[in-house]
Amino acid sequence: MELKAEFEKKWANLVAEISSNLGNNPASAFGITLGERCMQLINGVYGRKYAHLRTKKFEQGFAEGKGLEEVGLTPASVAWLDKAIDAYWHDRIYGILNKVGSEPSDTILKLWNEVLDDMYGEDNARKTEIYGIALADQKISQAAKDWLKTL
Repeated sequence: MELKAEFEKKWANLVAEISSNLGNNPASAFGITLGERCMQLINGVYGRKYAHLRTKKFEQGFAEGKGLEEVGLTPASVAWLDKAIDAYWHDRIYGILNKVGSEPSDTILKLWNEVLDDMYGEDNARKTEIYGIALADQKISQAAKDWLKTL
């Protein structure tokens, strides 16, 4: 019961921050921070193992406007949060791949696997999709793409 109350308080604070910042860029440093806080909070509920369920609930629930009022969200706040979370994942992935060539490969591999687990849990199909997206991304260095091809 205590954990539920703590989660609800943190969630209400996050929703209030999102609502009061809808006019700001969700891809800004602040938006990325809110996206990260959201993912940490939700991953605390679902855990890495069930991250795919979290993703499914978002895509087939909130993103389609279902159950928003129950959690204090509006279509506008969901759209903003979706962009902030996307910016957070991009920022994290670019940060990892930018280390290729300057940090040991095993360190980068550990970080890479962690981000994939955080994003998709045990959904290996979605994890595989990330490789294709990264290989086509002009912002990712050739060295990082070459590294990804070795995995």
